[in-house]
Amino acid sequence: MIPVNHRELAEFAEFRLLDLKDDLEQADSSIAAVLQSVAQETVMRNFIAHELRGKTSGCYTITKEEELADTKRPDLRFHGNGFDSPA
Repeated sequence: MIPVNHRELAEFAEFRLLDLKDDLEQADSSIAAVLQSVAQETVMRNFIAHELRGKTSGCYTITKEEELADTKRPDLRFHGNGFDSPA
């Protein structure tokens, strides 16, 4: 499935995050114990972005701490390929 609008992209992002959660909680080769020792938010954000980028299948890109118009900075944003509506 390749997302074609922001709603599909948001669903896709949710599925990818749930996949990562499942890998950490259930996989035989889970690195959850290693991640529990991470104290800095930036280190964890970099890890999550790295994992999500590895599963893009050309459907999206990930950006970190993009500044929005209201000066907020979400940790990660998914940008769909072929349309301009991030999630």
